[in-house]
Amino acid sequence: MPYLNIPESRLANLIAREVGKLQATFRGKVSNELSSIIEEISSECPPAERIVILQKKLEPIKSIVLSAKKKVESFEKLSSNLGVTSNSFNVIISTLTALPAPASLVTVGALNTFSNQLNTLKELRTQLRADSSFISLFAVSDLSALITSVENSVQFIDAQLQRCANGLPLENFQDTPTDTETSEEFFYRNYKLSIVVVEPDQIAPKRKAVATDSLGIIRFKGDESYSSSTDILIRELRFIIDRELS
Repeated sequence: MPYLNIPESRLANLIAREVGKLQATFRGKVSNELSSIIEEISSECPPAERIVILQKKLEPIKSIVLSAKKKVESFEKLSSNLGVTSNSFNVIISTLTALPAPASLVTVGALNTFSNQLNTLKELRTQLRADSSFISLFAVSDLSALITSVENSVQFIDAQLQRCANGLPLENFQDTPTDTETSEEFFYRNYKLSIVVVEPDQIAPKRKAVATDSLGIIRFKGDESYSSSTDILIRELRFIIDRELS
């Protein structure tokens, strides 16, 4: 909307460009890849070597989803901060409006100056509210819906590939996570991060990342996943830790 005392905000346009890039990625490259995989596995199970290839194709998608989640979290914080700031303007405006002006200072010029300053504050408040609302409704809600849709498709594919893998002999698979990958440990923000195998008897076992404190007590844990990428599991857990400790 046009303002009389302040310039137009460029924040909404900047956010829109960022969101547009992510939407294009999800609705283009990611959607096409997932649709192709689902079509391939919907009628029959692929052979072992193809299952391994398809599982690897999911890894970049999971990485894109994780990056998008971090972006959404930053948008949520920005929207919240803008909302808090706009609310503080309510207090300022109410206080200024309620203050009695000394009679000796009540001149036409002084009143006009005060009125212009008050209108500027009101416009700033309106602008902050508009930006906060735009980010919340457009950036956060729209992207969250896309992320959820992609995650549901990935989980469906993971489960289907696991079902197919369980029907084949173990010797057919040569590219499953190794014991070294599984036992590797990392440290982040005073927590020890490690990978736990949830279903050790499966060909492509479910795994999850956990964070333990100095006493060995699990404080945070990631979602169970069929992902063979230790890096993605650790990055997901770091995201969870950052979110909970922010």
